[in-house]
Amino acid sequence: MLCCDVCVGWPKDLDLETLREVSVQVAREAGDLARTVRDEAVTDGSVDTKSTETDVVTAGDRAVERLDPKERALVTLFYYEGRSVGECAAITELSEGNVKVRLHRIRKKLYVLVNDEMNGTE
Repeated sequence: MLCCDVCVGWPKDLDLETLREVSVQVAREAGDLARTVRDEAVTDGSVDTKSTETDVVTAGDRAVERLDPKERALVTLFYYEGRSVGECAAITELSEGNVKVRLHRIRKKLYVLVNDEMNGTE
């Protein structure tokens, strides 16, 4: 059974070990994405530089969790699994242009979510 339309192209025969490996990789890459968002926020002055890296990573993880399932699936495909825009388009059955637009909007949304959490304005 698939969780959403986005998962149609995903392999159905993943074993438990593969899922564990992907989960660990997703967690690491969520931290990388959170650090990128944090660095941008520090650069433009919207986040206090005293925030610890752990706080930012945790805020990034929570921000990704708050995305709707289709957005989270697209983030997972592109950022965590390292798939190309073309591969994401084929899997999600969207055009490449639409994938790019959605990823841009998701990045903006994550930026706001992480900044709001770091500044305590959720």
